[in-house]
Order: sequence, then C-alpha cells, then structure tokens
Amino acid sequence: MRRPELLAAGLACLLLAGFAKSSARRAFASPFPPYSELVFGNDRLQDAAFLSAGFRRLAADIAWIQYLQFLGVREFGRGGYASQEELNSHVMYPGLMNRTLRVVRLDPWFRQAYLYGASVFAWSEATKSPENAIALLQEGIKYDPDYWMYQTFLAAIAYKEKDQFDQMSETLEKALLNPDCPALIKSILANFYKAEKRYADALRIWLALLADDRAPEYHERAAGEIVRLRAALKRG
Repeated sequence: MRRPELLAAGLACLLLAGFAKSSARRAFASPFPPYSELVFGNDRLQDAAFLSAGFRRLAADIAWIQYLQFLGVREFGRGGYASQEELNSHVMYPGLMNRTLRVVRLDPWFRQAYLYGASVFAWSEATKSPENAIALLQEGIKYDPDYWMYQTFLAAIAYKEKDQFDQMSETLEKALLNPDCPALIKSILANFYKAEKRYADALRIWLALLADDRAPEYHERAAGEIVRLRAALKRG
C-alpha cells in the first residue's frame, strides 16, 4: 500500500475512533445531576462516601431521613446548609431549600421528596415560599417529565396564589388518588375543608389518614379530628 493510501487509512481509523468515543459518551452520559450541582453541608463526607461507593439512592434515603429530622427539631442553622442571609433574617427553618435540594439531586427521581418539599413551601405558613415550591417541582419535571403529580401540584399552587380555592381543592382531590400523595397534603386539604365548614369532606380525609399505615404520625391527630367533625355534623 502506498504512503498516501496508508495516511488516508490512518485518518479514517482516527475519525472512526473519535466518532465511536463521542457516541459512547453520549450513550452512557450520566442521567444524574453533575457533581458541581450537588448541595453539600456538613454532611459532605457522608454523601461523598456513598457516592464513591455507588450507593447514590442510599445516600438520598439517609439525606431524606436527616431532612425530616431537621423539620422535627429545628436546628436553627446548624448543618452548614443555611445562607448568612437566612441566619440574619431569623427564618424558622434556615437552609430548608438547600436541604431539600441535597436530597433530590442525590436522587432526582425521588418523587416523595419533591412532593413533600413542595408541599412544605406551598402550604405551610411557617415555611411559605411558593417560589421554592415551584422551583422544586420544575426540577422534578426536568428529570421525570411523565409524572403527572408534579403538574397537578403546580396547578394547585397557582390556584392557591390566585385565591381560587375551589379549583385548588378540586386539583388536590385528584392528587389524593395517587399513593405518592404526601399525608401532609391530605391534612392540609382536610383543614381547608373544616375551615370552609365542609365537615363531611374533612371527615372523609381524616378517616383515610387514620387507616393509612404509611402515616402513623397522623393517627393521633386524625382520631381527635374525627371526633370533633362527627360532633360538628351532628350539630348540623
């Protein structure tokens, strides 16, 4: 083979190798957020250890437990997730958004974390931030676009912000049919119905919560609400 032919063959091989490498990189691109988008606090070493061992979902599960513990004990900024602005403004749960993002960026298909986190920001007066709720749901849609509950929650938040409470309750009723619907949302809707004197609707939701083995933390409250709502229905 003459030198020009050898050169041409060599170039062709290089081009093919480069194309194959590029195709492989596209085919096996990580579906997860890049490392630069992960949110770390003082738990950085814990998360990094799980990630390096390939236990990403386990890392998210543990981060989720720590998130729930934070909501329960209010660490007042400890943990390295709160910004200085949050600490200076004395918000009730400083660093809450970063703690939520920590979980969902470790596992961007953690549906319960998106829904619960958005619920906390959209419907809890202590942590009210519809902007954060919307941002969380939009991030969930980015990774899980076919999951209709994210769109349902976005619609419910929009109705709430416009004081269109009838439409909000209708939208959340659809969400209640999904097993992934957080118990928090169910309790919020039940309280809304009670405030509107729709006692039968509120009773229906509390009865369902009392029978829900996945929400034991609501059982005591549900039992009390059921007694009060039944009394209200008897009074007419």
